[in-house]
Amino acid sequence: MSINRLVGERVFGWGIVAIEGELHWYTNRVTPLDQQYHATPLDSGPHFDREIAAAWEVQAMMKANGYKIHFEDFGNRYLANFAGACYEWRGNREHSNECMAICLAALAAMNVPDATIQEACK
Repeated sequence: MSINRLVGERVFGWGIVAIEGELHWYTNRVTPLDQQYHATPLDSGPHFDREIAAAWEVQAMMKANGYKIHFEDFGNRYLANFAGACYEWRGNREHSNECMAICLAALAAMNVPDATIQEACK
């Protein structure tokens, strides 16, 4: 499983369906992003881990679910952190790629186990 699939499933709540032997996104078709990717092959996107517009969609979804983001740019490292309703910082993650920092922090905030996240990073 890839980071992009994990984010799609755990952050956005999208499902996966097989259409003619190929895996496709199955979304609730509510948001423009849902509509854009519904029934498209997984490999066609979105690429949350490397496209900044897609990564900011992750941030927007987390915000819609009541999370606040704290993001810092240290030049060659990025720190992303999401706070829940009680302002408890969860999902503090650092990475050399700003998109990955956002994805990793969002997954951690959604209580995805570190072992699952690490496996998706391979």
